[in-house]
Amino acid sequence: MRKYFYNLIEKYLRIYVRPEDSLIFWSHSSDSLYDLFPNCVIWKDGIPKDESTADYTLINGQLHFERDIQAALENLRGHCLQSTRVIITFYSILWRPLLNLATLLKLRIKTPEQNWLSPARDFIGSFCSVNFNKIHN
Repeated sequence: MRKYFYNLIEKYLRIYVRPEDSLIFWSHSSDSLYDLFPNCVIWKDGIPKDESTADYTLINGQLHFERDIQAALENLRGHCLQSTRVIITFYSILWRPLLNLATLLKLRIKTPEQNWLSPARDFIGSFCSVNFNKIHN
């Protein structure tokens, strides 16, 4: 399932991100993105304190696990230029029964409890509160 999901993300990214663009990937892991995007930086442990910026930032489901989403987005804003595009990916709730079964069968690692925010509505409001603009849904 993990390989399938990351293959979908890679296909999706190829539509928007050119190989020469810089990309910050905020996720637990995906070293395979280095092959597609040599200018890729992976943030596995949250947003670092350095001054790195990129053309694109991909947030791969991390916002569901943040304790303070507002603070995380404010930190993220500090790593974005005016031209930086933020891409957010998350899985559909329709996947939940299959993911629960995979976790039960130990085919998937157990993840921390997620917050209650709705990706479509609440995340957009949170992003707007730190001066991000919504371009496409």
